[in-house]
Parts: sequence; C-alpha cells; structure tokens
Amino acid sequence: MLAAVRTENRTMTLDRVGWGETILVGLAQAVAVIPGVSRSGITMTGGLFRGMTRETAARFSFLLSTPVIAGAVLKKGLEVHHEGMPPEMKLPFVAGIIVSGLVGYLVIAWLIRFLSHRSFKVFVVYRIALGVIVLAAGWGLLRH
Repeated sequence: MLAAVRTENRTMTLDRVGWGETILVGLAQAVAVIPGVSRSGITMTGGLFRGMTRETAARFSFLLSTPVIAGAVLKKGLEVHHEGMPPEMKLPFVAGIIVSGLVGYLVIAWLIRFLSHRSFKVFVVYRIALGVIVLAAGWGLLRH
C-alpha cells in the first residue's frame, strides 16, 4: 500500500519543479563530494523524495550536471591553452572529446527511456553489490 501511495505521488514533471525541489536536489548533489557517492544517483534520489517522476528526476539530475561539466571543460581547456599540446596529441584529443560527448548523450537518452518504464531497483542492487565487493577487497588487503 505504501509503495502504491508513493508511486501515485510521483507525478511532478520538469515544468513543475520549483525552488523546494531545486534546493533539496542541490543539497543532495553536495553530498556527492563524499567518495563513493554517485552524483547522479543522489540527485535522482533527492528528486524522487520531492515527488518527481523517475524520468523527471533523471532529466533534472543531468541538467544540474551541465554547469559542473562546463566548468571542468573550461578549466581543462585553459590548462591545455596555457601549457600547449604536442601536435601528435591534437587529433586524439579532439576525437576523445567528440566520442565522449556522443557516448554520454546516447547513454543519458537510453537511461531516460529506461527509467520512463522501469524502476531504479537494478541500479540499487548494482551499487550494493559493488559496495560489498569493494569492502571485501579492502578487508582482504587490510588483513595482509
């Protein structure tokens, strides 16, 4: 019953996102500075807590990442501009930018389509399983 109520309350679309949602999701993004916390995962979870649909939470999360990514690109671009780049690295550098942008776009589009019909459960299971593996590997390293 509780799951049904929660699902019914998640009806907020992107055009209905207000200051309350924005502030909560922004605060959630700040938690991502903790190692191991997924920025997109924590912001999507924050959106879900504020009543966004899964698709809206995903779209908002990726829109929220735009200034962070743009800032990182600007910073790296300025570093390359000041330090220079070997001529043989220019083509691989540009190709890397194009391929990463294209793959990023395709993965985001796929994820938004996936979330419009399915839940986050598979990602929750993946994060828990990976966390257990990392802890087990760390425990093994500490014991030797």
